[in-house]
Formats: sequence, structure tokens, C-alpha cells
Amino acid sequence: MARATKTTKKNRPITMDVVEEMIQQDEQQEDIFTTSLGVRIPVRPISPTLFNRVMHSVKTPDPPTYEVEIAGGGTQTFAHDEDSIKGDPEAEKVWREYIEATNQAEAERNLRVLRLVILKGTALEMPKDDEWSELQTYLGLAVPEDPVERYIHYLETEALGDQDDISGLMAAVGRAMGVSQEEIDQSVESFRNNLGNRGRSQTPGDATQDGAESMEHKLTL
Repeated sequence: MARATKTTKKNRPITMDVVEEMIQQDEQQEDIFTTSLGVRIPVRPISPTLFNRVMHSVKTPDPPTYEVEIAGGGTQTFAHDEDSIKGDPEAEKVWREYIEATNQAEAERNLRVLRLVILKGTALEMPKDDEWSELQTYLGLAVPEDPVERYIHYLETEALGDQDDISGLMAAVGRAMGVSQEEIDQSVESFRNNLGNRGRSQTPGDATQDGAESMEHKLTL
């Protein structure tokens, strides 16, 4: 009787590239995001309903308007833009105030979405000892006592190293929510653009949609 033979896959040399590939595969299976500081953060999906409600908890200001007289009597109202305000000092002043209010609203929306991602999209176990907080206090930082604020503070100061980590964490949570990679890439890019444009004079209606709004659009399709 012929004996069955078992074939085995040739072992690959254990190199740093192989180790990194194994870690990435493990993280994808377990929904783990590793920050630039080497902190492994478990991620989990967020309720789309909760996400969208947080998005709409910040109202975007309406643009200023102006009236134009029409033939036959009466007026018609239009929204101001960068062209319509030229040469009108009062309109330019109102437009600047509108730009500032819009930027503040976008910044607040991004902040709330980031807090949502941290609080509902991550499940990082904080250290049981207070060594990290004692060190921060020694360095002059105010460490919150409230458990929610403390968790946000810990991730922002001890786990997330830079803006790329924030974008990467949002992308990881997006994948956990079932958003496609292409849509995530678009959302992350627009989120970065929004942060890069913060404080600059821009036309809100023509500006790149911020990452949070883009992600919301994908979740409601």
C-alpha cells in the first residue's frame, strides 16, 4: 500500500521584513492599530447612527446674503461668495466673520469626532499604576481625574505620537465599521487637508470636505 506523503511549505528565513509582515497580518485579523510610539490599540466599530449624530451636533453657519432688485419690482436674495463681496467693506467684514465662524465649527466638529473615535472606537487598557500620570504631573501637565477625560488624555499624550497616528486610528476604526479602503483614503486625505487649511481664508462651500464629513457620507450610502 502506498504511503501518503505530506508536503510542507518551505520555511522562510526569519527577517525583520517577515516579522513586520506577520505583525501586520495579526493586526488586521485582530483589528489592532499600532502607533508610531509602538502602542498597540485594539479598535472596534462605532454605531453609524451615533457617528452621524455627533457630526450633526455642530451647526455650520449659514453664509451671509445680499439682495438684488429684479425687473418688475421686488428683490431676490443670494448667498455671498468671494466675488460678490469685492469692493464692499461691510460685506468683506461680514464675510471674514463668516469664515472664522465656519472654521471654528469645523474645528469643533473634528474634535468631537476624534473624541468619539477614541472613546467608542478604541479599547486600550490603561496602566494599572499611576507612574505615567505622576511623571506628567511632575512635568507640569494637568492630568484629568474624570475617567472619560483621563482616557482621552492618556491616548493623546502616551499613545498617539503625531497627526499620522490620528489619521491612522481613524482609518482603522473606519475599516472596522466596514468602510472601503478607497473611501477611507479619501476621508483621511481630506481630513489632513482640512487641518492644513485651518486658519487660512477659504471659501467653505468650495473647500475640501473635511474627513469627518466625508466618512459620514460613506456611512449613509
